Amino acid sequence: MLDRVVEKARDQEVFSREDTPTEQRVEAAFLYHAGLSYRRVERLVGRSYEAVRQWYHRLAQLFDPDPD
Repeated sequence: MLDRVVEKARDQEVFSREDTPTEQRVEAAFLYHAGLSYRRVERLVGRSYEAVRQWYHRLAQLFDPDPD
């Protein structure tokens, strides 16, 4: 599933820069989506909780199931 979200994020060019790998951003957003707090995810990925929050808000629509 994460690979699919990473692929969609790259196809839609969600992030303009690659200072942090897209895989790491998607993983952080997924961890928050799964129920961890921004602060806990911050400690796991080594980036600020504000960065994690911004990543999640940019990727949130990709976690929704397709309305088929």
